[in-house]
Amino acid sequence: MKILAFDQALRQSGYCLFEDGKPVKWGIINPQPKSADVITALISIRRQFREIIRDNKPDIAIVEVPMGGDENPVDNHRT
Repeated sequence: MKILAFDQALRQSGYCLFEDGKPVKWGIINPQPKSADVITALISIRRQFREIIRDNKPDIAIVEVPMGGDENPVDNHRT
């Protein structure tokens, strides 16, 4: 089974592909250009996530939920 995990952030995101419970591929995603405004950065990150999903064809994809200081989910891009 292939599991693809994402740890998303606005300026640098990470991913790891697991096969049969073992990490086999991982990396960092940076928005392009690095000086991109929020909307451009999100579009760039989305494009790169889609490419990773398409190229690796995972059975399951997991996305980390950002947590605030009090461990509540946060819906603020500045977190």
